[in-house]
Amino acid sequence: MRKLLSFFFASVFILAISLLPSSLMAAEPFDINLLTNPSCDNNDYAGWTRTNGGSGWKAENNVWSSSYVECKMTQTVNLLTAGFTEEQLDALPFVLAAGSFVCPCQFAAKTTGFAKINITFLDASNAQISNAILADRSYITTIPWDTYTNQLRIPSGTRSIKFYFAGKDAYNWGGQYGPQFDNMWLSLSKTPAAEHAVTTASV
Repeated sequence: MRKLLSFFFASVFILAISLLPSSLMAAEPFDINLLTNPSCDNNDYAGWTRTNGGSGWKAENNVWSSSYVECKMTQTVNLLTAGFTEEQLDALPFVLAAGSFVCPCQFAAKTTGFAKINITFLDASNAQISNAILADRSYITTIPWDTYTNQLRIPSGTRSIKFYFAGKDAYNWGGQYGPQFDNMWLSLSKTPAAEHAVTTASV
């Protein structure tokens, strides 16, 4: 009789656990930075795929510095692998993306670099759905470090997001005198960013 009761209660417990919402069984990955190595804290490229132009990227002093031919870095985040369910993604949550850059070299207060940051939404087969631009501009050295953000609902069918940034200097100087990048951010949220601060470290 005791064995039967133990089996009964064990069965009830397992059934109750199986009926719990998934949000209670595992922490939801909302409102956290989904990028690996978003701030060059270890002076490396862990998590990123880079394309070198000119003298190539340089990771030093906790920033990524670009060169005289466009240097690119990308990172693709699989949202299902990150812990989201298809149901959560199909509810079209908000995506918040941000990135910071500066041109460190001044030349008669003129434009000394070009910088781009954008994100691309991909479906289950990694085909592009759409993209969103955070920054695409010439940069003036008299402007200090600045952070660019974009917030929107993810398009229907999104399963991955590719984060992209690129930079080059304007005068073809050898070495790494193009824009420097830091503090990349990518997160999903159930509510608009007005209720969520983007956390970025000081450079």
